[in-house]
Amino acid sequence: MSPASDLFSPVVERSPSVERTALAGFIVSTVVLLATAVLAYYSAQGFIETSHKVSNTHEILTRMENVFASMQTAVASLRGYVIT
Repeated sequence: MSPASDLFSPVVERSPSVERTALAGFIVSTVVLLATAVLAYYSAQGFIETSHKVSNTHEILTRMENVFASMQTAVASLRGYVIT
């Protein structure tokens, strides 16, 4: 082959370092993506747990308000009975 045909050759050889760099970039980006997915999962689980606790707290507060209202009614009824 003549040097002129080497210049116009359609085959371009890549060095192994370019392929290694591309593979390393792909691996790093995949690891970062998986780590982000794991963190998002645990964050969502924490959110769900906190949501259940808040719901339970609201239920307890509602029950306590009902007990307090019943106690106020009982005290008012007792006062009315004592007066009569």
